[in-house]
Amino acid sequence: MNDEQEPPANIFPPGWDEERVNKVLQYYESQSDDEALAEILAAFDNAD
Repeated sequence: MNDEQEPPANIFPPGWDEERVNKVLQYYESQSDDEALAEILAAFDNAD
């Protein structure tokens, strides 16, 4: 890419937009380590 080209636009999967991405980021960035661990362990418990 040379200096005259613009970077590609952000492309989100169907049903996703910047607002949804920001909500997910906020959710995970605001979790405590204990909350994150509980969520991970719950996913393993429900994997059966």
